[in-house]
Amino acid sequence: MEGHMPKTIHDDNYRALVAQLAAARRGLNLTQTQAGRLVGRSRSWQSKVETFELRLDVLGFVRLCRALGLEAWRLCRQLEKGLG
Repeated sequence: MEGHMPKTIHDDNYRALVAQLAAARRGLNLTQTQAGRLVGRSRSWQSKVETFELRLDVLGFVRLCRALGLEAWRLCRQLEKGLG
């Protein structure tokens, strides 16, 4: 199909971004349950984000960054550079 792009959840750049978030969570010694609660979500939600079963939307991304002490704009900037 012309103009069809694969889902971002399968994109290497997206996967690297989520991997950074998961690494930050682990670096803070937070469980998936604890991280999910910090953003008003469940452990299941956190797990599905980290295993690429669920695509992280922009609000979830920003909330998760805040909960993990990360600056969303910095990660977006890295993502932009990675996209070329």
